[in-house]
Order: sequence, then structure tokens, then C-alpha cells
Amino acid sequence: MQKKEQKNRKKQKEQNWFDKSWKVIGGLGAVVALLVGLFELVDIFQGLRAGTETLPTVTSSSTPFPTDTPIPTVSPTPTLRPFQFLAFPSQVRVGQDVEVILQARPGDVCVLEYYTPNGSKSSTDGLGTVTVNSQAKCVWKWHVSANTEPGLATLVITIQDIQETYKFDILPKE
Repeated sequence: MQKKEQKNRKKQKEQNWFDKSWKVIGGLGAVVALLVGLFELVDIFQGLRAGTETLPTVTSSSTPFPTDTPIPTVSPTPTLRPFQFLAFPSQVRVGQDVEVILQARPGDVCVLEYYTPNGSKSSTDGLGTVTVNSQAKCVWKWHVSANTEPGLATLVITIQDIQETYKFDILPKE
């Protein structure tokens, strides 16, 4: 009877070891799969931020012969713009501060020029050239002088070789 109990205990230990081994192997497999997925997501995100990754867009078309089953076709999605606004005024009152924040690609150099409603280029502090910060942002802050004439102001933003012009209203002081 004792031999049988010892044999059963030995068998149970072997079975416990076998079960635990598979749990460890399964857990390691899950960790590896998560890491692979994470690295792929990082690669995709970095490609999108750099504007080099082109993700496919699937569209359907049908063929009349021999079947009417839709056949997917792949067409590239447009690349991302070099930046996007996080803060941009639609209007500012004379005597107030203005803040423009862009999200841009790491390493980009951003230039902001501000033209008052009368067309003169401003050289006030807070304008000009900035480098993308650690949060992938270009930030400009400046004060609209109390003697600025109300009207439509112009911002010219240049990033790398792309230049865009934007307008916003300068309102009279209250």
C-alpha cells in the first residue's frame, strides 16, 4: 500500500510539474506576443508621425464576370500634414496676449511671422524661430500692442519647406 501511495505521490508531483511548466510556457508566450504587438504599434506610430508610413485603405469594386463578389483593392491613404494646431486664436482683442501652439514632428524647426492688420511685420518678443520641444510642440506667445489697429491679422507659419498663411481678427479694446 505504501508503494502505491508513493507511486501516486510521484505521479502527482510529475503532473503538477508538467501543469506548472505549461502555465509558465503559456505565460511567456503571451508576454512575447504582447511585446511583438507593442513594437509593431510603435513602428506604425513612428511612421505616421514621420509622415512616411502609408496605411492602406480598402475599397470594394465588383466584377461582372464570372462573379459579382466584391474584390478589395488597396489605395494609399494621404500622408499626414507636417503639423496641426493645438491652440490658434480666431480673434484677439488689442492689448491681449496671443498663444499659438502647433504639434510638429521631432526635429522640425518652426517659424512664425505675425503681420498686423495694417500689413506691417511685427518683431515683438515671442515670435520667430522655435525648435520642436520634448512634447513635439512649437509654442509662441506674444502681446498685441495697445496701439495695434483692429482688423484682420496674418500669421505665416513655415516648417521645413512648407509655408502656410492663416488669418485671425484683432478686435478693438473693450
